[in-house]
Amino acid sequence: MRWFGLFTIMIATLAAASPPPVIHNLGQVKNGLGAIAIAMNSDGTVVVGKAKVDDRWLAMRWTAEEGMHLIGDDPSLTKSEARVVSDDGQKVFGFAERGDDRFGFSWTSESGMTKLPVPKEWQYGFPWDISGDGRTVVGSVSSHQGQLLACRWVDGDEAELLGPNRDLVQRSVAYAVSHNGVFVTGYIEYRDITQATAFRWSEHDGMLVTEPPVPESWSYGSSISNDGRTIVGYEFGPTLRGIRWTPETGWQYLNETGVFVSLYTFRASAYGVAAAGGSLSVNESSNAVYYRDNFGMIRLRWPALDMDYNGVWLRHGLDISLTGEKMLVSGSNNGVEMCFLITGLPRVDGLCLPDFTDDSVLDIADVQIFLDHYSIGSTEADFVRDGSIDFFDLQDFLSRFAAGCP
Repeated sequence: MRWFGLFTIMIATLAAASPPPVIHNLGQVKNGLGAIAIAMNSDGTVVVGKAKVDDRWLAMRWTAEEGMHLIGDDPSLTKSEARVVSDDGQKVFGFAERGDDRFGFSWTSESGMTKLPVPKEWQYGFPWDISGDGRTVVGSVSSHQGQLLACRWVDGDEAELLGPNRDLVQRSVAYAVSHNGVFVTGYIEYRDITQATAFRWSEHDGMLVTEPPVPESWSYGSSISNDGRTIVGYEFGPTLRGIRWTPETGWQYLNETGVFVSLYTFRASAYGVAAAGGSLSVNESSNAVYYRDNFGMIRLRWPALDMDYNGVWLRHGLDISLTGEKMLVSGSNNGVEMCFLITGLPRVDGLCLPDFTDDSVLDIADVQIFLDHYSIGSTEADFVRDGSIDFFDLQDFLSRFAAGCP
């Protein structure tokens, strides 16, 4: 019950007037033997992924009105999966195999499944993320020799490579694009440096390669905010932890050493203050996690939430809505893969950090609480998120306090 208590306290503090979060089972396709969600659109009304029918995993799409159904169900496909979906839910992109033929695809109800175009010297494309309007898709292209390079597709045109000359790069992948389509993040590994490093790319600035959290670690950017100033991802190196980057702070850890051994495939809201992901505990048991500024990491365990699905294991937080109110989660029960949607999480666009009393009014009570945290060096007073409690946090608090709540 410990984690349920933490989750309840967080929700009660952030949204005292709101009902508690609700967890929805998204069901299965007709005659389905399991379903794995991969992504959802920005408001969480459309979910895509893959479903098992007979002995094949095939691309699926879910809405509350239509339920879960297969898309592009071609009997000749060995397997397929839908990986991203546009805001309106009409454009879906994914990856499929037909025997030895591998290809990225786009899908609409009108055109069906079509291959993503790649330059002739490349074998196939693999989509990882999509902008809200569906115009920009990012991912990687693979050569016949197995080299991966980050790329993007704009308005259905042929894949455009991102970053430096391919002769300098061992491999790179674009894992995420901001909701507005401007910024891209992922990782790059140069031929002369055996180390993967997270990057931020834009058409205006080109590729910015970030400094790793520690010199020997590998870093991966897996989501980026609309303004390009916040990247979340994960570190692989001396430690395996979720990380967040801003220009001011560089990389910071999202969780303390020893709490979680590993965090992976982290997704952030467009505002960069809420995120969903998965963790591996010391005994290698995986759990979905939810992160929120000023509250840190919350590990979600379904049985402790007193829901009706006894024995369900919430294994991985897959995606989070634009405003942080919905979270897509994978799970399993008796070996059957399942998909879940958590709704009723607090919005992040209206978050007012100096409002410690959560009454939408900034007054002396909030000042006193901040000063109490400040005096004992609590992380809740770390307003500039640099790991230190000092004058800069006080200055930032006072600036936000003077600006008032949104």
